[in-house]
Amino acid sequence: MDKSWIGMPRTSTEYLLGLNQFLDFAFMNGAIRDKIKCPCPKCGFGKWQTRGIMLDHLICNPFPKNYVTWVLHGEINVLQNSGNVEVTQDAPPPENPIELLSNEAFRGIGHEGVDEAKNTINKLCLYYDKIDACPNDYMLYWEGDANEETCKYCHTSRWKFNEKSNNNQVSTIGKRKEKNKKKQKKQAKILRYFPLKPRLQRLFMCSKTAEHMRWHVEDNSKDGIMRHPRDGEAWKRFDTIFPEFSSDPRNVRLGLASDGFNSFGTMSPRTAGNNIDVYLQPLIKELNELWCEGVETFDSSKNETFRMQAAFMWTVSDFPGLDTLSGWDTHTGFACPSCNFDTEPCRLCHSRKWYFMGHRRFLSRNHKFRLMRHRFYGNVEERIPPRKLSGSDILQQVKELDVTFGRPAALNDRRKRNR
Repeated sequence: MDKSWIGMPRTSTEYLLGLNQFLDFAFMNGAIRDKIKCPCPKCGFGKWQTRGIMLDHLICNPFPKNYVTWVLHGEINVLQNSGNVEVTQDAPPPENPIELLSNEAFRGIGHEGVDEAKNTINKLCLYYDKIDACPNDYMLYWEGDANEETCKYCHTSRWKFNEKSNNNQVSTIGKRKEKNKKKQKKQAKILRYFPLKPRLQRLFMCSKTAEHMRWHVEDNSKDGIMRHPRDGEAWKRFDTIFPEFSSDPRNVRLGLASDGFNSFGTMSPRTAGNNIDVYLQPLIKELNELWCEGVETFDSSKNETFRMQAAFMWTVSDFPGLDTLSGWDTHTGFACPSCNFDTEPCRLCHSRKWYFMGHRRFLSRNHKFRLMRHRFYGNVEERIPPRKLSGSDILQQVKELDVTFGRPAALNDRRKRNR
């Protein structure tokens, strides 16, 4: 087939004739239902289009000049059937690989197949729940507050209104035009929550994955080398305290990983930490249910149903993330979680930043650095390391704190900088 029309102007007769020949060939040899992959720069071989839409795209946009062997539109099949012809030219890479992957997975379904695709996603437990939230982050409209119209704390409306004005025709001369405003309710803020239980249950739907969920017990290479959290002291101590939980290897131990990324825009870390407490409520509820009650789960590797429980054991974060997750203030002189109140903070007078001294106290009692005066501000370090606080000790420190969720009230005047 003559393909010299690809480089011709799109307004020429030769280009239009060659384009129609390409469409005839592609829809005859490479179509799925009534669609083929569109090669225009806008779609980038990633979208499935009908003939009419493709014709418009390739008239308004140039045909890819290096796409002269139509391997994605059935030409490779025609060449192989006609003889042993080796095709060495690769198709241009798609502009959006995620969109191409979706189209390949669902075989180019159109609008009529969207409901079918949603059912497939629901079976894979990939759905999410939409929960309305207060615009000022004070509360979620869920459980007992699902039918509330305003926030219980800041009294802000749950909805935002889009005003659409329609002009009425002037009935008599001299009358002004009147506008009817239609108010449509729309949620002011939405939390899209991905439920935890179905995602844990999905791990046991595949027999191979279900076997991996028991690897920490069934594996025989226990040589004392730290290669998995099961080899750590936290795991072993947890098994000793809760033997019933550890008796079934299919019970899940969870960890929460987060960094100091402020998902609430320009808010201060302290304010963002208060807000994340509100949005973690659905997760906390599920974690309590998984620990206390469990959930019925089918194990495909053993072809049986069991009650899966889960324990939340770790949080992994950087130092700013510690503030967001736990509320520990990482921006003052008591920022060190190891030293707690037994610390030695110093403040730089010009940069207004805190720094911490006295690290020699963590060395052994006979270490030579403890006696070096001339290298450490002329002092000898004789203190012992700070005492490690237990969970009960920390609870006693924070139980009287008054935590207020949501954004703080806006200041009427801005703070002035000192020169």
